[in-house]
Amino acid sequence: MVRYMQVGDFYLFRKNTKRRRQDTDKILMDLSFDDGAYRGIKDAFPKANIAPKGSKGIYQNCKPRQSLCLISLKYGTIANERIIFRTKLGEHVNLSLNCRGNLVLTTAPVRLQLSVSNDDDDDVGEVALVNMREPESEVRSPTYRAVCEGLILRLKPKEISIDKEPVKIEDKAGYLSWVPGNVTFDTGNTVGTAISNKLVGSLDLKPDNTKKKKVTIPGGTILQCRTVPIKIIIRGQKFNVNALVGAVAPPTDLLIGMDVMQKLGDKDLLVS
Repeated sequence: MVRYMQVGDFYLFRKNTKRRRQDTDKILMDLSFDDGAYRGIKDAFPKANIAPKGSKGIYQNCKPRQSLCLISLKYGTIANERIIFRTKLGEHVNLSLNCRGNLVLTTAPVRLQLSVSNDDDDDVGEVALVNMREPESEVRSPTYRAVCEGLILRLKPKEISIDKEPVKIEDKAGYLSWVPGNVTFDTGNTVGTAISNKLVGSLDLKPDNTKKKKVTIPGGTILQCRTVPIKIIIRGQKFNVNALVGAVAPPTDLLIGMDVMQKLGDKDLLVS
């Protein structure tokens, strides 16, 4: 851990404290509303103007007493590189989210997993780091606009591995087992979830030979694919999908498309 000091718009290194890096739980446990954290925007930035619910942004025309503040969260969602949250003062806030580590791979709103949601609780809980920035252009008005630089959360949004996530699938007899092959989550696949002929055979599934779906896969290749209904389970969530048979490239056996990942996003499960 290091100490720094603020000089104007810059932060200068002072010294290394030689203390161990603290984990998230320790950091949040040490926060209090009397020292370092705020229940809401108006506590942190008394001169700020908060856009009405349904609108975006926070601004103020005078220099804040401090530009960076930790704001306690009541609840929040992330979508489209923005965070919408409610503070413990009941303020509804919609800010640009500037931390890539907290962004999501879906346009569907992903609700934050917060451990504290009681307005009367003295526990600070999870916080957003809000920065009241001075704009680069001197002629811009209002002078200062807020952005969310990041989040400190006890319970991280659930992350799904693109190529290491275990997935269960149901065979013809109705038994569930881990997919006996390679599973890939493809955020660029808007065509649909697909399954290899090999996996269809091993599960004894029966595709519909009378109906075929014409699909265009990356590279421009057009395929006439049979479909087969499959049941898969990801992180305890069950999905019924009409999978495209054969529309996968080796060594993938099950290709999860955006048809499923969009629903995962709705259930607060993220792909990374």
